[in-house]
Amino acid sequence: MLRSPEGSLAPEIVSRLGEGSFGIIGPTANGEGVIELFIQRYGAAHDNKVANVNINVPCDGPNALAALVGLSGVHGVSSNPEQLEAARRYYRHSLAHPDWPQCYRELFDAIDAVRLLPLSMHPMSELVLGEHGVVDGSDSLCFVGIGDALHALPPWSGTSGNFAMQDSADLATALLELQRKEQGWSATSLARTVRECERAFLKRADEPRLRCIKAGEGFKDLLTTPVKEYDYVGSPEKVKTPAAQWF
Repeated sequence: MLRSPEGSLAPEIVSRLGEGSFGIIGPTANGEGVIELFIQRYGAAHDNKVANVNINVPCDGPNALAALVGLSGVHGVSSNPEQLEAARRYYRHSLAHPDWPQCYRELFDAIDAVRLLPLSMHPMSELVLGEHGVVDGSDSLCFVGIGDALHALPPWSGTSGNFAMQDSADLATALLELQRKEQGWSATSLARTVRECERAFLKRADEPRLRCIKAGEGFKDLLTTPVKEYDYVGSPEKVKTPAAQWF
């Protein structure tokens, strides 16, 4: 996290960031893979200049990155000086390849806080609804899960927020229809209705979940894809790109 890019970053970075987001790709330290670096403002007020700096790191488990960076035990956002320095060392090493301009390695010297955010998702509906996926007795519970509480997807799905709103609207519609048909509600009818809704919500998340799995497998390829062969847009064919591609 950066309190103010204007106060701490090189002017050439600030000018590219503007009032929104900025991304750049470049080589890993060994030159054999690709690093994606993003800067994004998120202050709601115009005079709030707070921004975050993100690097996505493909890992095999939720605790692997913490061990790699040396930040085990960090929960939420930390401003602990020792933890900040551990993050700075990791980022400096990540951007050690000479193709990275010095100003990008220096930008981590200005970070005010750090957060490790493992990204994961719920399994496919077949597993959730399978023989071992439903808790005994839950069919009679007047309790319902919607949105990420039921079928969490990673940010690159592009659907999590939309699904949460769609789940809410469809659940409200189903409950109103139940009330209309039965002239009221009972514990049994409510439980039956919310279970039917949950099954429908789970199943419609499967298609974007498959796309996320495929994209996640592609993220691992970042570590072994030469930057000149990296396709920033994501078409199936490899394309030649500059060592740094701006957007």
